[in-house]
Amino acid sequence: MLLETAAALFAVGGGVIAPGFALCRSLGLGRGANLAVELTLAVAAGRLMLSAAAALAIGVGVPGMLLVWPPLGVAAALVVALRDRREAGAVGPRTSLREGAALCFGIAAAALLVFANTGRGGLADATGRLVFFGRDASNDSLMYLAQTRMLVESGFPLAHAFFAGILLTNSYVPFLVRAGLQAAAELPWLDLSFRVIPLLDVASLAVAAGALVRVLGGPALAIGLGSVLMVLGSEASFLLPPLARILGGLDVRLASWGFGGPSLVGFNSITPAVQTLVAGLVALAIPTSRPRAAAVVAGVFFGALFEIKLFLWLPAIGALAAVAVFAAPTALRSKLRLATACAVVVSIPGLLDKAVMALRIREQGALDTGVRACLGCFPRYLVDGVLGPDAAPWTIFAEFGNRTLLDPFILGRTLLACAVLALVLLGARWIGVPELLRRALARGEEASDPERVALARIVLASAGIGLVLSMTLAWRPHHLNVGQFAMSATFLLWPFTALVLARWWQTRRGLFGVGLALALASTLWVLGPRGYAAPAWITVEPGEQRLLDELESLSQPGEIVIEPSFGIRPEVPSPVPWWTGRRVVFSDVSIATQIVPRERDARLAQLAAVFTGEDPAAARAALDASQASWVYVPAPLALRFPTQGILELAVESPAGRIYRVVAREAR
Repeated sequence: MLLETAAALFAVGGGVIAPGFALCRSLGLGRGANLAVELTLAVAAGRLMLSAAAALAIGVGVPGMLLVWPPLGVAAALVVALRDRREAGAVGPRTSLREGAALCFGIAAAALLVFANTGRGGLADATGRLVFFGRDASNDSLMYLAQTRMLVESGFPLAHAFFAGILLTNSYVPFLVRAGLQAAAELPWLDLSFRVIPLLDVASLAVAAGALVRVLGGPALAIGLGSVLMVLGSEASFLLPPLARILGGLDVRLASWGFGGPSLVGFNSITPAVQTLVAGLVALAIPTSRPRAAAVVAGVFFGALFEIKLFLWLPAIGALAAVAVFAAPTALRSKLRLATACAVVVSIPGLLDKAVMALRIREQGALDTGVRACLGCFPRYLVDGVLGPDAAPWTIFAEFGNRTLLDPFILGRTLLACAVLALVLLGARWIGVPELLRRALARGEEASDPERVALARIVLASAGIGLVLSMTLAWRPHHLNVGQFAMSATFLLWPFTALVLARWWQTRRGLFGVGLALALASTLWVLGPRGYAAPAWITVEPGEQRLLDELESLSQPGEIVIEPSFGIRPEVPSPVPWWTGRRVVFSDVSIATQIVPRERDARLAQLAAVFTGEDPAAARAALDASQASWVYVPAPLALRFPTQGILELAVESPAGRIYRVVAREAR
């Protein structure tokens, strides 16, 4: 355990923080700044540098090259630090003891959230069985793990781990960072996905919130509050059950409201995306002798959001462009416009890649996905699901049309749902809105403090755009995704809320208590029933672990495995991709919703022919159609058709069997 912890610290410190520190210092950013500011810039820059290094190493087929990345990062950081010390003496980050203690509270909050959500996932119990707790924390983390292994072992373009033969539409950076950290210190995959990455992402988000408060001029108390609330501050969904009882509603689907707080922060790429966005704001706002370099770095951070979390990129780059063109303080006009231009340029490769990917997917004709206007659908689905007499079905997203809103009753109901959505999901963040407006609309401060004015305007615009997008778009087939990810732009309201709460602590202790309670009331549900008290969702017995190890050693990267997980537990992703790095024919119900019906039916027919059918000819045809090289049959399942001439038994154990598919020419 000590060696694994040391390896993780070395990978994160040398692979992310050190190279980011060296780059930012070399560009004139962070020197002499607050520790939180410097760490925020270093993590954001280091994460992007590591992903670029991983892309290069994987692209040339030698991911082992990344073993040298942490030593190089540490060496570069030492060279830069020694150079700065010679040139300017012992100038270092200026951080008071109170500010340091405040940041420690934020890091402790991050550790608490990770421990409750993902920290225990994938650890062995007394019997050697691996246990994963909670559906979302388990499924999402394992999905990222499977796709990262697929990227490492099969390279570009990124193939779908759970649906062999289809390309994945996701952005690359989250997978590349994981691949880079794993290769940099040969970290165990499960530790990486359930502990190392969550701790890095959530702790760096807490520090980034403290940095933003510091840049805004907040005291130590506000820094601590901002750090804690950014990772633990939640929406006000705790108000919905009693309101539903009063109105005669259904009091269901409460979990869908959780994205307004920390429910996804521990295991979704929302977290590094928001951290990178904050780093971009900090780069624009801190004093520097090289403003053009700061603008370029900020633009890179904003543009990189496209490859981290697309529906945060839209509010962020839209806000930056709007402020640069229409509302830039005079002293910062050229700086903001340069940052915007750089953000657009950095976004172009990702846009082109996604355009090419969309054409390939269209040619394949297998996926059913896309963004469309759906005015008020998302608010109506959530609000009616809790407060309405009848639950709004998923069909609301498919049945919406512009003519629907011509009905005054439907229009009024939609507007009311939007208002309720905004009130509940922002929750305590509304406390910070007046402070944000005051700073954003300040005219006299444009000349004296243009950086803070510009920062407030970008935050106001991005939060507003994110809120509007969540109410007007839907992403087929996961209709909630646009709302979830666009709403993450409103996380930037927490630092302004922290500024107000810190002021209330000095003047209105009662209001301070009410505001803090409002911010954290729903968090108890996230840490408890959906976190530490979440039931075991997936278990992997020791025998199955050994059987999966055999499958990995027997098979080759790129080979396809057909296995029966969809017919056993369709809501759980197969262990084959995330344990072995091999693609499977069909697994996980959330993946199934992305597939066009004819393709889904074809895959299901292949599974049925192999695992429940008795006709060898049908089984042979299904195996040929699936292009599977291996058949994985966990106990107690057994194949019903005669396997002679079709399959060769490779491994047999109490946990199940592994068959090799006989080559067509050898039959």
